[in-house]
Amino acid sequence: MGGMVCGSIIVTPLLNKVDFEKLSQDLFLSPVCDTVVNDHISCGEEMLITSVQEGRSVPDKKEEGIRLMREGKYSDARASFKEAFSQERDPETLIYLNNAKINADVTLRKDKVTIAAVVPLGRPEAKSRAMAILRGIAQAQDDAVNKLKRGIEVVIVDDYNDPDRSAAVAKMFTKRRDILAGVGYSSSDALSSALPIYQAEKMVFVAPASTSEEFSGAALATNHIFFRSLASNRISVMYVNQLLVTTLKQKKVAIYYNPGSTYSRSLASAFREVSESSGIDVIDDPQGKLLIANRTFNAKEALEYARAQGVTAHMLIPDAGASKNGVNNALKFVKENEGKDWIIAGDSLAGMPEYLSNENGPFTSKMIFAAAWDVSDDRNSPLIKFWQDSSMNQDSSVDWRTLTSYNATWILATALNDSAVRSRVRLQEKLSEPTFKADSLGVELRFRKNSGEIANPNITLTTIAKCGDRYTTVNFRKPICPNLNPIPDTP
Repeated sequence: MGGMVCGSIIVTPLLNKVDFEKLSQDLFLSPVCDTVVNDHISCGEEMLITSVQEGRSVPDKKEEGIRLMREGKYSDARASFKEAFSQERDPETLIYLNNAKINADVTLRKDKVTIAAVVPLGRPEAKSRAMAILRGIAQAQDDAVNKLKRGIEVVIVDDYNDPDRSAAVAKMFTKRRDILAGVGYSSSDALSSALPIYQAEKMVFVAPASTSEEFSGAALATNHIFFRSLASNRISVMYVNQLLVTTLKQKKVAIYYNPGSTYSRSLASAFREVSESSGIDVIDDPQGKLLIANRTFNAKEALEYARAQGVTAHMLIPDAGASKNGVNNALKFVKENEGKDWIIAGDSLAGMPEYLSNENGPFTSKMIFAAAWDVSDDRNSPLIKFWQDSSMNQDSSVDWRTLTSYNATWILATALNDSAVRSRVRLQEKLSEPTFKADSLGVELRFRKNSGEIANPNITLTTIAKCGDRYTTVNFRKPICPNLNPIPDTP
């Protein structure tokens, strides 16, 4: 059947039912960056975080830069953000600075691409994790713009580390077709609700902090869009299990976890499975005394219950802030233990500044963390050098999330440096090529064949020790303070 010609418009009868809602979304898409505020999404038109240090006001030049971005005065905004960043090394400011630079430069703007950085900036208890992730993303973008000369624009999305909001904001920004990929999330729980949306919209997502084994299927799916820049829970559990058996000589372990958390449930399950083959007895908890996210969790009772069954090692796996009580209850448990029994902590607790405080540090002498990077063993890292002038304490300004977030962003930057990669589909194909690799901070990053799992993940074991007048993270195998003086043995 032919169509009618009306002037220069061809009108074709529609034989099939039209989804007008979808059609309108496709035809009238929101621009990648707009001047809308309070939508939890920003390229520089609004401030999603305040000062990186409590008690300090936001630099006037940052507020000025944001106003200029809304007005489309990118060159002036760039100058304002540059001055603001010199006053306070804030990753949000750095991202806005590079976004302004891209839009002010004809060459960069002509071939710019946009990625989304999803972090829980608005949730106070998740802010330290959000800032660590954002620092890695911001520095990788800065290197892409200034070293690769590639205009990679970053739109920041605040998911509040809340599964419902994560899904809602994912629906909003995945409709913006010029956003080719996403990176971020501070927990597996928040990502789990949003991942089906990325899959439906065919948007690549590289996760720097989501270790749940429940994502392994997504990483193996045909035309998978899920990738991650760190090891899954099963790999980290193998390291922990070997430590317990060969070094700590432990036979019984109690697990404190949250069965309602994707991350916590996955790590606990993986630990149980690996322990069966290594001879470690994981004690049962029929009364629910070890459910660490419960409002009624009692650290003293939980510890007494475990010790009564001969336990002298504890696996502490609170969720990464998905519940109101998990992280706080974990800290209560550490203090109740008073450094007597071994505590193995999941990466959700690694790098958290609460454990480095003078108040809580004395209780962490027998606490071991398994994470993707040992900051103390890499003091010359470009990440530490870049952020060490931050107004935050150096030991809490970067952690393992900073490295994995940098790597995740650099993986995308490397793929997008190919001028032929300018669509979501082509990006997915590029990352899935068997020969794809990214040289990130001197380390070659590759994915397993037909998988989104990183081929060469890193796992390190760290602990906390007092160095001088403060507590800091040190390598468990080589416990050396930053001043290179050996740490005295724990009495």
